[in-house]
Amino acid sequence: MSDADGGRDEREYDVLFKILLVGDANVGKTSLLSRFIGEGFVESYKATIGVDFRIKSLEIDQRRVKLQIWDTAGQERFAPLVSSYFRGGHGVAIVYDITNRESFERVNHWANLMREHANEAVEMMILDNKSDLENREESVSEGAELATKYEALWWETSAMSSENVETAFTTLAQKILQNRRLTYGPAPVQVYGPPVLIGTPLTQRGCCHLLGPPGNAYH
Repeated sequence: MSDADGGRDEREYDVLFKILLVGDANVGKTSLLSRFIGEGFVESYKATIGVDFRIKSLEIDQRRVKLQIWDTAGQERFAPLVSSYFRGGHGVAIVYDITNRESFERVNHWANLMREHANEAVEMMILDNKSDLENREESVSEGAELATKYEALWWETSAMSSENVETAFTTLAQKILQNRRLTYGPAPVQVYGPPVLIGTPLTQRGCCHLLGPPGNAYH
């Protein structure tokens, strides 16, 4: 939509996608997100309390795409809160740590949670993180087989080295955009104005910390 004088389009973006980062605690979700949005690698571990979010804008197929990426807590006590954030999501990235076998096996738990609470059209991506480390407890073939099981995108990533981080999130956004085109026609549904952020802001920095309920690619 142009202004009344026929000048340049002042909208920030053509479409807004909500993406959730889920997975067990200490698998590197926050570090991956920090790397993707350009903040670099977070060396010290600090558990996410509740839910946090960041914004990243991309241009895909001549569309201005804004990603609202929600970084969720992996501790079991936050499970009810995290479950509520699946609603309205366009994409879910499930992260596991290749040096932690249990976090790999728990991908099934997070996938089931997604299926229970997210809409059917949500795009799923599985990220095995910390690929820069050698003491892996899961094989590449196992990760690929899991992605096949869920018909999900799958990437080996490293927040430390930045391996595949940009590519993984961009590919997920492309898949979501493609899905919306198939659903709604040649052009994606456009969202005008700022995103609606639901919850109670606790602190203010690049974005808000929220606590409280809200209303190598394989395929």
